[in-house]
Amino acid sequence: MNKDIAKHGFKKGQSGNPKGRPKGALSFKGRLAKYLKAKIDVNGVTMTAFDAVICALIQKAKSGDVAAIKEVSDRIDGKVSQPMELAGAGGMPLTPPTIVINEAVADAK
Repeated sequence: MNKDIAKHGFKKGQSGNPKGRPKGALSFKGRLAKYLKAKIDVNGVTMTAFDAVICALIQKAKSGDVAAIKEVSDRIDGKVSQPMELAGAGGMPLTPPTIVINEAVADAK
């Protein structure tokens, strides 16, 4: 092993990140869930932060924000699927090209 690499490598039995995330610490997803469950006051009404986000999204949609309208619609009806046609010419099934090895070798020369 190269000497420069060896001096920067991990020692056997030692973690590569000994001061990593402490045990019991929440992940980003866990922290986000915790904060969204928190009760907050919005204009004199107590609700979860999650409910406040939903209200804000609906207000934006009501004011004509196209992205918000699309988000609400996608959440209610699901995303619109795009039909895909997987057929060859004239509706015939797709077939992979046939390659003859001798021709491929001759073409490569």
